[in-house]
Amino acid sequence: MAKVISTNFRIHNAEQFVEALSETSATNLYMFIGGPVVWPDEAVPPSPSDSVANTSYAHWRDMISAKKLDGSDVSHIIKKYNWTTNTAYTAYTDTNATLYSNTFYVVTTSDHVYKCVQNNINSGNSTSQPTGTSTKIIETDDGYKWKYMYTISPEDKLKFVTTDYVPVQKVGSVDDGSNQFNVEDISIDGAIDIINKTANGTSFLFNEGVLASVQNTSVITLAASANTTDGIYVNSTVYITNNASRGEQSVISAYDGAQRRATLANAFSVLANTSSGYQLAPTANVNGDGSAAKARCVGNSGTQVTKIEITKVGSSYTTANVTVYGNASHGSGATGTVIIGPPGGHGSNAPMELGGYYVIVNARLSGNEDSKFATSCDYRKVGLLRDPKQYSNVEAFFTGAQADQTFTLTLTGVTGTFGYPPSTANDEVIYQGGTLGSSTANGTFVDFRDGNKIRITDVLGTFVANSTVNTITGNTSGGTATVSTIATPDMKRYSGEILYIENRAAITRSEDQLEDIKLVLEF
Repeated sequence: MAKVISTNFRIHNAEQFVEALSETSATNLYMFIGGPVVWPDEAVPPSPSDSVANTSYAHWRDMISAKKLDGSDVSHIIKKYNWTTNTAYTAYTDTNATLYSNTFYVVTTSDHVYKCVQNNINSGNSTSQPTGTSTKIIETDDGYKWKYMYTISPEDKLKFVTTDYVPVQKVGSVDDGSNQFNVEDISIDGAIDIINKTANGTSFLFNEGVLASVQNTSVITLAASANTTDGIYVNSTVYITNNASRGEQSVISAYDGAQRRATLANAFSVLANTSSGYQLAPTANVNGDGSAAKARCVGNSGTQVTKIEITKVGSSYTTANVTVYGNASHGSGATGTVIIGPPGGHGSNAPMELGGYYVIVNARLSGNEDSKFATSCDYRKVGLLRDPKQYSNVEAFFTGAQADQTFTLTLTGVTGTFGYPPSTANDEVIYQGGTLGSSTANGTFVDFRDGNKIRITDVLGTFVANSTVNTITGNTSGGTATVSTIATPDMKRYSGEILYIENRAAITRSEDQLEDIKLVLEF
């Protein structure tokens, strides 16, 4: 059975993930760190396994700490394509099934993001960086046309930009004062912004000049350079290029060659005058299921159509074509392809239009994070955890800002220095009862605090306090102590769902360190 998972589906899933952190009953999402024990090869962290044994259990056991995230800590992202001169960029088309695997948008040095809507079909290379934040299509000197989409804010740049990705978002209906809101606000569903000329044709007639006289909004006299053959310009289109009636266009329905007088099929809405410049060219007729789109042909000094320009984008098109024709006595062979804008129009929904099926999660760790995070212990795992439960009440979700996932043993009678020597501190096993091989409980050293508290993770067995077997020993340091009390982790182990895990080279922490952790998720 033939099927396809659409890009829209992937973007929808990304949207659901982002929205889940901002809803009234928001998901409780935590970024966690773990893995204090060195890898077999520290230079090559092993690939995580998605087995139940790992995802559901193992990562919980060596978890050290966790920090809660909210809607401000996540963003849609797209791949980062910096504009580079003399590079060919793919132009958006509504029929390109591989659009999102091509470079069809760019990020400029001003942190503006532009979508390519038409490339230079002659050489294909872009040599002029797009600039400006106009809501209209921006044309550069190299023949490219671009749509300004949005600007990456300094705050988002700091938080969500990486070497390979940049953030993307939709502003929505509330005016935030941004240029992106203006772009979204004026976007038109089913608009036609581009027609690609696919064949020049031949033997067409063109004329350009200033109107010699204007009788009324329906009758005009062309310049002295116009052809004097009766009816020669019937079915051609006259377009006013400047001054009074600028931007008006109409098909010629009758032409008196001797007088160079053209009668228009549809009257101009504004009266032209003898300062009004015009261009006369074959007619480009847009046909489709929408309405009001208009186009015009532009020619060279010969008899060929060099491009077809949209003069009115129209609306509600899902399919359309263009027909180029002049008088039946001359001109044939010019063709073009109509490019339908995305649903909502170009710029209406940047994540959807640019392939925002990636999400970035940003978590910042500052020092010990209210004493929940160890600063003398390195870690090698970073992950995401959804909706964990409380250790003390498994019927309730844990919602704290941070979580300490170690077991904290308060000690008396301490001898030696746990976690020594430093080179093996994070690998030291703390055990209780007998020898390491016959112990009743053991766990991995995390840190030693206040001279009488040791924190451990990856606990196997059950440590006990105030018992005849409550002496603990460090297998590398030789330190010993008696356990007086035991504090359990904040979150119930094996509750909630681990959504993401990433193995990394060791990250060493310190009290004055700020860590900016960015996790990229692809849907």
